Amino acid sequence: MLVQIGRDTPVPRSVTAPSPEIKEEYEAKCQSCGLCCCVPLIKADGKAAYDRLLSYPAIHEITYRWWHGYEQTDTEQGYWMRMREGRCIALEGELKKQVTCTIYPDRPNVCRAFEAGSDACLHLREKAGIDDH
Repeated sequence: MLVQIGRDTPVPRSVTAPSPEIKEEYEAKCQSCGLCCCVPLIKADGKAAYDRLLSYPAIHEITYRWWHGYEQTDTEQGYWMRMREGRCIALEGELKKQVTCTIYPDRPNVCRAFEAGSDACLHLREKAGIDDH
């Protein structure tokens, strides 16, 4: 997988720690979005890692290519959530309208860490053309 980072590409600073006001505002909008579940290579753990319908074992190489020519490649082994139609297989519903996670109580740790209203959340919403303000 290649991730290109351009000079004008804003890189999300954080997937956690939005201000309490922003967190409260975006938690109310969270189930109407689902964009955080459309990121390729969501690492599975817990119950999801042992369910072959939800995840698969693999080694993935991710190369980050910066605008000034620097490249960094990371290799990571583990279990990865399966994707269906460009989104996590556990996500149901219509993106940007009404979605739900079918494994919410047993979702992977990376999903638990991702907070509504975080820099990464706002970045995904902006890229998808969801302007809240």
